[in-house]
Amino acid sequence: MKWYEQMARTIAALNNSIINKNYLWEDKYRKTIDELIKQLPHGSGIDSSWIIALTRSDVLFFSNSFHAMNEQGGYEGWIDFTVKVSPSLQFGANIKITGTFGKRQEIKEYLYDMIDIAINETTLIN
Repeated sequence: MKWYEQMARTIAALNNSIINKNYLWEDKYRKTIDELIKQLPHGSGIDSSWIIALTRSDVLFFSNSFHAMNEQGGYEGWIDFTVKVSPSLQFGANIKITGTFGKRQEIKEYLYDMIDIAINETTLIN
């Protein structure tokens, strides 16, 4: 199962366990989500913590910040960004990244590549 499939199914199961007040399973699903989040890219500029919206399972939303560097190798600030993963009958998943990239569009392309690889990895967390 691909990462995005397991995340979507786990969020749906979490929301069902909350509705049904099944606290044992709610805890299990939260731990699974935490483990899945750990599989998202980290480092090489992605230096903040991933935050994921747990309200919907049909579309995934998660966010982070990229620590941008200048030509001299010094940090010049943070670029906040949000990732939307939605279903596609043709491609499996569509990825859309929004943020304050301005003149740094190459960072957006880099993030797209990193996230595309991560969410299409086969994973199975029980």
